[in-house]
Amino acid sequence: MKLIRVLTEELPEIYSSLQENFIKEEVRDFEEIVRISCGGKFSFYHIVEDEQNKGFVGVWQLEGFVFLEYLVIYENYRNGGIGGRVVELIQSLYKTVVFEVELPVEPMQIRRLNFYKRHAMLVNPQPYIMPPYRKGEEGCPMHILSYPDLLADFDGVVKKIYNIVYEREYK
Repeated sequence: MKLIRVLTEELPEIYSSLQENFIKEEVRDFEEIVRISCGGKFSFYHIVEDEQNKGFVGVWQLEGFVFLEYLVIYENYRNGGIGGRVVELIQSLYKTVVFEVELPVEPMQIRRLNFYKRHAMLVNPQPYIMPPYRKGEEGCPMHILSYPDLLADFDGVVKKIYNIVYEREYK
């Protein structure tokens, strides 16, 4: 398995997949996707295994950790262990991995959280609100997951996420 950087001309296809796999509040506008992809800290990567593109992941390279914004395994490749192999690959490539996951209320959300726990991701106990992407929308309560340890400086990490990923002030 390998990660191959998504080219700018491939972003419309990635965006279409984001719209299919996430609710509107969890997807940036297309213009924002293009802007952050050209900004140097964020990149989408194709997930390639057996010479086939099986999904993609969005990675923010931040000081001291990487922040995963999106992880999508294409539907016809799901439930075959690819997601777990991707998480383990990312864990092997980066010293500290951080990302958000929705609170486990619905069965699919519970399943998703348990998947990440099975792959050594730890749930930080502090409350966290994912800032909205657009004005007029509300933030969304989430968990912050991290690997290989719980975050010693949770507020410092969240401040970087707010300031760089969401371009918001952390309060």
